[in-house]
Amino acid sequence: MMKNLKILKILKIHCLHVVLFVSFVCLVIAPLTGCDSGGGGGGSGTGVLSGVVSNMIGTPLYGVSISAEGRTTTSGVDGSFQIENFPETKRGVVNFTRDGYVFTCLITRIRSGETSYLEAQMAMERPAGFIQSDIGGTVTTPDGASVTTTPGSLVDPSGNPYSGAVIVSMTLFDPTTDFGQVAFPGDFEGVTLDGDTIPILSYGYMDVRLRDAGGNILQIADGETANISIPIPLDLRVSAPANLPIWYFDTSVGKWYEETVGINVGNAYQATITHFSMWNSDVGYSRSYVIGRILDCDGNPVKGANVTIKGISPINCWTSGERSTGKDGFFPAGDDFRWPGIPVDANALCEIRVSKGGVQTTPFQFIALSPEQVLNIGNIYIGTESAPDCEESMYYDNDGDGYTTAEGDCDDTDATVFPGALEIPNDGIDQDCNGSDCDGTTIDADGDGYTIVQGDCDDTDATVFPGALEILNDGIDQDCNGSDCDGTTIDADGDGYNIVQGDCDDADASKNPGALEIPNDGIDQDCDGSDSVISETSLSGGTYHVNAKNRYVSDSEWHMDTTLNPNGTFLNFEYFKDIDTFEYPGTWRFNENTLYFIVSVEDGGNMDGIISGTTNDFWVDGYWADGEAENFHWIRK
Repeated sequence: MMKNLKILKILKIHCLHVVLFVSFVCLVIAPLTGCDSGGGGGGSGTGVLSGVVSNMIGTPLYGVSISAEGRTTTSGVDGSFQIENFPETKRGVVNFTRDGYVFTCLITRIRSGETSYLEAQMAMERPAGFIQSDIGGTVTTPDGASVTTTPGSLVDPSGNPYSGAVIVSMTLFDPTTDFGQVAFPGDFEGVTLDGDTIPILSYGYMDVRLRDAGGNILQIADGETANISIPIPLDLRVSAPANLPIWYFDTSVGKWYEETVGINVGNAYQATITHFSMWNSDVGYSRSYVIGRILDCDGNPVKGANVTIKGISPINCWTSGERSTGKDGFFPAGDDFRWPGIPVDANALCEIRVSKGGVQTTPFQFIALSPEQVLNIGNIYIGTESAPDCEESMYYDNDGDGYTTAEGDCDDTDATVFPGALEIPNDGIDQDCNGSDCDGTTIDADGDGYTIVQGDCDDTDATVFPGALEILNDGIDQDCNGSDCDGTTIDADGDGYNIVQGDCDDADASKNPGALEIPNDGIDQDCDGSDSVISETSLSGGTYHVNAKNRYVSDSEWHMDTTLNPNGTFLNFEYFKDIDTFEYPGTWRFNENTLYFIVSVEDGGNMDGIISGTTNDFWVDGYWADGEAENFHWIRK
């Protein structure tokens, strides 16, 4: 049915109370125009209102009066009722009354050509005790509910002061039970003192009725007050605030209205009231929203479906819902602009159920999103009375794994089999519904990013994969190159050479076959087998090339070529400056202390000087007789 949602079976909680006197159930209906139409009972622009009424343990109630929009009917022996040709309305308030029962009020929507089906439950009134009107007093029920009147504060139905015996009935409801939520009048919405309509959750509600000996309803006189105490259900006492709004229910419009404040005293909300009716200790809640779509077993949109959501945890004392889906099946309906979705308690564990015409799907649970966010619950499928969950349909998730046959579940009787499931290699089962069982070669079993097909040589060890860091001489081939590494193929010092490539010290980046050799330092930098030792006798002569550039004159460029002789002389020393060419003879010698060549150049006295440099390739300073310092790059050919 839904992805990642657990199926929750309906648990009906039956409670038994003893109740007397009159009960009333109210359902409001307001005219609506411009609605979509479709097949079903009723004439053009009208629909059908039908349903069943029962007591709190599910026994059908006979003789209940059901009225709305001037139309009235009575429930049959089986508790059923029906009113045809009901005008379209977005918000219908239907009233249910029967002697000896507490009223309740259900809100529904009537669509043209559709049947709106209601299931009402009514609780018997509970007699609580007696008081004398002229004396006043307090009556308390065994479950802790109470009412206190002052002397001479009551009036009869005509508004005249009443003096005499008063029969008190108080019926307490626990909104954390299924019955307490079903019997809750109206919907869980209230009108604040500021006139705003908000979703509310209940910390307990009760009906308070005072009558004379003839059964006539008594009320509080103008300017007088009474005190009530509404016990807090056991499961809500920890979260119950110190004070909260107290609301009364207006049966004429089917709405809760904020009137006063209740103070939490001894796990009950105490409040001062000005009239007797149904009183409710409620508070608004931080809400997010839910949207979705209702489809039949063939995947077609369902018009006129009812969607109900209730809280499970941490607080289970509210419900919310869609009274009737539009012809496209979406909820909320496209013409319901109150909120961006069905309001729910933010971040709460919730339960959703769908019904139409007495057919109800199996409810399931989900987690609501953070405040003001909208959760798209997706498609929910509803079937017939014999198969409400579309068990035989390809659109129904029979195994509860979040996928239907239509969505690619290749075995809708096994919750471990669905698209994207963990594949178990070589078990003969196609868990992920990709068309075949897996032999394990295409699964990254250890989560290191590589499968066997991709070269993972040990798919049970996440430290072993192609390109992994190889640990030397541990007997494990971490990088899957075919063998454990002895270190010879690793460039440990990052100089671009490993041992196999001739690095004679792979712990020192300054030593490698391409390094600059420093003569006479006792270190073999270039890894040729020995340090380079240079002396005057080691120079056998040869052709050398010197590049020089004036430090201070950027356009001055010198190029010098010469041939050194073993006897310390050189010939053909050519001096190129700009485009002119000059030749000077000279001598050279080797200074073992400084490892420098000292070259004397004779130019007839005008350019006498020396060039100092080593046999390696770097720049040195030279000083000419005219005092200008030059940079010389001595390169041995």
